[in-house]
Amino acid sequence: RTKSELVIPPSHREYRLMQSGFSRSEIKLAMEEAKQAAKDREKTVRGRNRSRRVSFDQMWGKTKLLSKKGSLRRKSDNI
Repeated sequence: RTKSELVIPPSHREYRLMQSGFSRSEIKLAMEEAKQAAKDREKTVRGRNRSRRVSFDQMWGKTKLLSKKGSLRRKSDNI
């Protein structure tokens, strides 16, 4: 099946849920919980990316510090 074949229009999804015995308020509550969970996952991803960036910046700072101390080349490279 293609992606478009798997998508159920919201009105049809709500109709099927109501036929299965769920109330509109239960459906609405589940939708709000799903949105909040998605926001939380997005925050987690942003937080992890931010911590990776900091560690990369720290690593880059160490590289700059080493290069300021002097060349890391061997004496034989200066020929």
